[in-house]
Amino acid sequence: MVLGIKMDAKVSHAEITKRVAACVVDAIIFLSFYLFTLFISSDKSFTEFFNYIFSDTAIISTSIQGEVLETLLFIALETLMITKFGWTPGKLLFGIYIKDANTLKNVALMQAVIRSTLKVLLLSCISNWFFILPILVLIFATFDQRKQTFYDKTIKTVVIDYKPEKHHLNLNCVGIIRRAVAYIIDHFIIIGISLAFFSFVQIAFDPIKADLLTTYLFFLLSIIFGVFMMRRFSGTPGQLLCGIHIKDANTLENITLVQATVRYVLFEAFNVFIPCYILSLEEFCNQHNSEKWSGALLTLTFVVIILIFIFAILDKRKQLFYDKIAKTVAIYYKSSR
Repeated sequence: MVLGIKMDAKVSHAEITKRVAACVVDAIIFLSFYLFTLFISSDKSFTEFFNYIFSDTAIISTSIQGEVLETLLFIALETLMITKFGWTPGKLLFGIYIKDANTLKNVALMQAVIRSTLKVLLLSCISNWFFILPILVLIFATFDQRKQTFYDKTIKTVVIDYKPEKHHLNLNCVGIIRRAVAYIIDHFIIIGISLAFFSFVQIAFDPIKADLLTTYLFFLLSIIFGVFMMRRFSGTPGQLLCGIHIKDANTLENITLVQATVRYVLFEAFNVFIPCYILSLEEFCNQHNSEKWSGALLTLTFVVIILIFIFAILDKRKQLFYDKIAKTVAIYYKSSR
């Protein structure tokens, strides 16, 4: 059994539209990682690098060295994720996985390397010479019985659409609104518990260190409290009050310590990173009179956040990105009595 799919069961192959959408998401993520790598390797300050990339006249280098670096980085990252997890971030978001066509297990290293290389050549080099080629590849894949592109057929891989087992299909998965209410309840509980710690910190340390330590304590206390509650009781107080239980997505058993830690750390990091990113971006753009790019980047940020929640709402099991990564599901518990 792989991903809850029996080997003798009928496999659902991912539609081409899903694969294209996942490819777009991956391109955005990998481009962001590539720009971050360029920034780390450059001798420019963040301000200089930002002004260069987002200036009206700046053009990202198209030298052979830059193209090779970008291509190798893309191939390395995609290969690592496909061999280790069977997915890329975009594919995970759409619930599709890359597997060996014969065994439905994770692909081998050489399969992943060849697949990524052929795809990059199709999307970059060859596309520049013959623009219609990628469209023809997608058309042939659409009518193929297993939805395989030429590189899938070459290295014997298949992209499957994850569907839970039949006895998991009737789960009452929790929607976004109920989870938001549970989060608000938990937030107030954490604030109440933290007051005692914060009072001690304010007394024991000077104001500057106290403010920084208070932020770290709130973040760590929230994670420790959340991980303990989910591991021990399958939910935080807010979730339990709303009838929500966090379970393993494949077995519906209690989640492991690793799953609880990964899920809650990603959850808290997302909640902390987004507000800090927005505030930092506004402050930076105000200091450098970059209102044009400030509005564009803020709009893009909000669009990404909205899309994350839309994907969760449309998902069959209402899973957010951290649920998919940790392989957990939030179910609404109804007593049989």
